[in-house]
Amino acid sequence: AKASLYYHFAKKEDLCVAYLKLRNENWSISFQEFIKNKEDKVIAAFDFLKLDNEKSSFRGCSFLNILPETEPNNIVIFEQLQNHKKELLSFFEEQIKDSDLAYTIYSLFENAIIESQLYKNQDPVDRLKKISKNLLS
Repeated sequence: AKASLYYHFAKKEDLCVAYLKLRNENWSISFQEFIKNKEDKVIAAFDFLKLDNEKSSFRGCSFLNILPETEPNNIVIFEQLQNHKKELLSFFEEQIKDSDLAYTIYSLFENAIIESQLYKNQDPVDRLKKISKNLLS
């Protein structure tokens, strides 16, 4: 009920921040668990995305989905959105020592999220995974 939500969260922004923090934590744990024993963690990230797409029925990235609903001056929510993406970029930078290449692969991964949500299939993930493999070799 709305009243009980506002009992725990003073305003909608507080609820959104709590959701984003929990979503980031859950996503990060699942992601790290999935890639933990993989030889090529960068390419495994794309396989994780495919699994996530199946689980969520191609709902896309929670963080990107909230972006259009967020007022440009809402720094608190933007920080949560940016932190999630910075963590993901850091993963690629840790795995790929060339920062420009890491940013390129990160951008391909982000595009795979958006395109697979738009077309409701795994083809964009597979294609961008293949391109990433070629760039890394």
